[in-house]
Amino acid sequence: MPVPATPVPPTPFDETECTRAYRLGKSETFSDLYALLVDEHQSTRDLQQELVRRMHDLTRRDPAALLGRQRLPQFEESRGLADACIACFDLIAVQKLHPYALSDALAACLLATWPPDYLDYRRRYEEAADQDPTLPATVPCLELRQWYAAVAALNGEIACTELSGLPPSEEQLALAAQLLYPARAWAPCATVLCAA
Repeated sequence: MPVPATPVPPTPFDETECTRAYRLGKSETFSDLYALLVDEHQSTRDLQQELVRRMHDLTRRDPAALLGRQRLPQFEESRGLADACIACFDLIAVQKLHPYALSDALAACLLATWPPDYLDYRRRYEEAADQDPTLPATVPCLELRQWYAAVAALNGEIACTELSGLPPSEEQLALAAQLLYPARAWAPCATVLCAA
């Protein structure tokens, strides 16, 4: 069975990795803020204090490590975090959204940060969980950072399989199953995911 070609993995600190880091910083911040508001029932005032704390923490990070290195993933992740905090502050202080509207707006912001292939993964997960109610207890849904790591590992396995000419490894099959790819359709998707 021929294995589809895979792209060359991105080199460290290229534009793709920086874009990914920015997306992670922004996504994880929106997710945290949404959880504080919805799961922990914090007030908008508490959320504003959390935003100030996060922005203050950003200013305390080592500026020498980031100064002039705008292409480093750490810089982009911090920029994503800052942009999410600014957007949330706008929703609270400028648009003056009340908690229910704010939670809807934060959820929309979070979904907007997710790449289309991750949204597809989440849909596949929800469909699988609907068919098998025990799935969430046995196989937790991957967060974005975990999903990126699983996709990168799958692409590495595909590259090894391609170079060796051997059938897919157990690890490759396990990763494909974890990412909920259909039996014959996962490999082409995985190569696209690393480029997102």
